[in-house]
Amino acid sequence: MPVRCERISDDLPGLVDGAALPEPALRHVRHCLRCQAASSRDRRVHRALGELATQAHPPPTTLYADIVGALDAASSAVPPEAHHRRRVAYVGTLAAATAAGVGGALVLAARGRRLAG
Repeated sequence: MPVRCERISDDLPGLVDGAALPEPALRHVRHCLRCQAASSRDRRVHRALGELATQAHPPPTTLYADIVGALDAASSAVPPEAHHRRRVAYVGTLAAATAAGVGGALVLAARGRRLAG
């Protein structure tokens, strides 16, 4: 059964790390330009990632100040009146839900009395 590119494409990146492929798959890679190109791309990516790992990337000196500034800006973006209005809306919603519950209980109680009497 011939080896097809689609069957070994997931295993090709492992070649960079030294993973072993079965001999039929290796034979396919030796003769398939598509798989050779994919393997070459994987080696380039691996090499680039290796170079990145050795480079130091210090954070910007203003990072802490930027984060604190952004947090301050976000917290001051909501005016205190909005918190008060939101609280009033929550209390109003809670009162309406309570009133609906009490009303429903009264209706059920009245219906129960009617059925019993």
